[in-house]
Amino acid sequence: MADLYVLDEMETASDWTVLGNDTVNLAASTIRTRGTYSLEFDKANGAAGTVFAGAYRTVDFDFVSGQWWLPEDRICWLAYISDLTNVAYSFVRLGTSASHLAEWRMVDTSHTAARWTLCSAKLGDMYVTGNGWNMNNIDYMAVGVAFDGAANELADIKFDMVYLRRSIFAS
Repeated sequence: MADLYVLDEMETASDWTVLGNDTVNLAASTIRTRGTYSLEFDKANGAAGTVFAGAYRTVDFDFVSGQWWLPEDRICWLAYISDLTNVAYSFVRLGTSASHLAEWRMVDTSHTAARWTLCSAKLGDMYVTGNGWNMNNIDYMAVGVAFDGAANELADIKFDMVYLRRSIFAS
């Protein structure tokens, strides 16, 4: 059986902050895969002029203490994207800050429009910003969607549960 480490179940929208004014309508949604709520937001063509819609929060994770995580282990998230026409990928970011993080992506062709998609990426398959992440000290977490253009808009984006899954099974 695989070990799971739940990072967030997306139950409380008030724990999250929009990534910028290109993200609007951050709320809890009763449309979810588990628990009571999921995290919902929309992509607007806001003044920030970015391709991103998402939310971030402050966390306090220490994965190294007493545990071994390998590059083959997985980070997983559940994403619901109502229309994939202008979507490039969904993502999860972990780091010490928004300037120093690791990002994992699931490309649009791996999603199904208007259905929940279980996204999974190897921990070792990350994109690095700044100094990357430090598994001893994770203070920042973000989820979101990257679009093909800054002017793209989309309502009804949801995330539900982000977790780590150990790939090595105990016998």
